[in-house]
Amino acid sequence: SSGSLSIKEIMDDNTDGNLFDGIEWVLINDDDLIITASKVDDTIQTFRMESGSLVLKQTLENTIEVPLNGVKVLASSDDGQLICAISEYSKSLVVFSHTPGTDTIEFVEAFQTAFIIDSSPQAIGLLSNIEIDSIGGNIYIDDRLEGCIFHFLFDGIEVVPIGRYTYITS
Repeated sequence: SSGSLSIKEIMDDNTDGNLFDGIEWVLINDDDLIITASKVDDTIQTFRMESGSLVLKQTLENTIEVPLNGVKVLASSDDGQLICAISEYSKSLVVFSHTPGTDTIEFVEAFQTAFIIDSSPQAIGLLSNIEIDSIGGNIYIDDRLEGCIFHFLFDGIEVVPIGRYTYITS
């Protein structure tokens, strides 16, 4: 069978608070919350479809506490309650919580540049991808520069670095 694709709406950047410049990732969460990551604007925004139009609900900007400088990838747990972002320039993993049915995400914790696993300092190099397992608490980020995967665990309250798994190439 064949279908068609039609333009529903065209929206301009920097109009009504929309920051579309440099969007690297669009995530549609389990409850249809639309979340965007803009690497150029260093922002995460949430949107809802209302009466056929995309409506801005929240803008999170790069700060010292919420390092989104170069935010480029988003991931969501299967239930949509855990949202994670990685940022290239701030070399960070930023974790958010989301209550399904609401229009916002809430900051939980950030790991930037250096953190500790098993009493050993770790350094973030070049983050390229992020995955959250189907259970929802295990977070994995791929670091191409360091040649490893970092494993974090969110227990519903805090995020804890668990392990570093090094690539073995032949």
